[in-house]
Amino acid sequence: MLLMSRTILLFALLACSPLVLAQSHPARAQSPTPDPYKIIALEFRGSARFTSEEISAATGLKVGSDGHEEKLQQVLQLLSESGMFRDMKYTGSASYFGKKVVFLLADEKSLYPLRFDNFVWLSEADLLAELKRRVPFFQGQVPGVGHMSDQVAEQLEAILKEKGVQAGVEGRPEGSLDSSKITGFLYTVKGVHTPIRRFQFSGAGPALEPILQQRSSEKLGRDYSVMELADFTHAELLPIYQRRGYLRATFSHPQTEPASSPENAVTVRLDVEEGRCYSLQEIRWEGNTALDSAKLQTLVHLKAGEPANLVQLKVDMNSVHASYKKLGYLDALARTEAEYDDPAAKVTFRIVITEGKVYHYGPLLVEGLSEDQSASVQSQWQKLSGAVADPELLRSFAANLRLARNVATYKIQMKQIKNSADGIISMELLFSGN
Repeated sequence: MLLMSRTILLFALLACSPLVLAQSHPARAQSPTPDPYKIIALEFRGSARFTSEEISAATGLKVGSDGHEEKLQQVLQLLSESGMFRDMKYTGSASYFGKKVVFLLADEKSLYPLRFDNFVWLSEADLLAELKRRVPFFQGQVPGVGHMSDQVAEQLEAILKEKGVQAGVEGRPEGSLDSSKITGFLYTVKGVHTPIRRFQFSGAGPALEPILQQRSSEKLGRDYSVMELADFTHAELLPIYQRRGYLRATFSHPQTEPASSPENAVTVRLDVEEGRCYSLQEIRWEGNTALDSAKLQTLVHLKAGEPANLVQLKVDMNSVHASYKKLGYLDALARTEAEYDDPAAKVTFRIVITEGKVYHYGPLLVEGLSEDQSASVQSQWQKLSGAVADPELLRSFAANLRLARNVATYKIQMKQIKNSADGIISMELLFSGN
């Protein structure tokens, strides 16, 4: 009986021993399998405009991402298409445990502002905020290269669609008329009417507000356009003040409340700062020698003590230029500077003349006529050759030429060639179509 008890006890101890040993020596956790293509370190260097973290978020590439060459080339392509970087490359080192990748970038230097022509459903601030949220790398300006300008147009369409507006958006670069250089990008909604319902002129006094309303009435019912209204304000509304001596009057950029009516009708608000009403103190002429100040003064219709009519002064300056051209001063310039006496509400216009040299008519080249006809034309030109280059003489010559029987049936093209160094105006006449 005692032997049986010992045997059972020994068996029990042996049966429990593995469990005890297992509890005393827990199994070690297995190490993750190394991946030589996984990115274990990532950095974007060289950009002063974006942090490495911002570029990582915009591209979606981060520590732990796939680091195959194909994936890294896709990131380079994304950076290139954004247009925000000029030079892009990456370097890296690989190991058994993964890849360390460094992108080397240089920022694109030329970025351009955006203008929204007829987006009456959101304010400009809200549009820019939405675009920053939706377009990778967008910070308020777009480059002239890459696809960001197109992405902006696509996202603007998406924003409008979310507002229930089914319309297209056209984006185009803007530039000065005398240059191909880009100055900005203009975005316009296409296919939707946005009629102007009324105007508000905040800040306009009771004397001029009715005049502003009357002058703006021609725009009622027409589709809203920031560009057109800005031009209209400068050409038609601002002169209302300038004629009356409000020389420092300004208008704000056109603004609208977000359109909510089914017909998208908008109220346009233009904030006005009228400023002082100035009367004329005097006009001072400087730099003039060919025409004395008394002569020039007769060409100006402004009177001392009366409101300083800037619009009339601009018209009068055309007469000043014409008087100088009649004397052959074809390069003459007149620069007007206003000197304000704010306590007295008076202004002095200082007009600085740069006369330049006197031009004379020189040789004439005739093409398209027979020898006898050319000689006849040259004979008429001899009356002008060597004369002061008065545009009126040239107009008279051209009128007489078209009446001459021997060349009356021809089409005539006239070209002036101005030699600034010698002060000579040469002429070319091309006769055709007899």
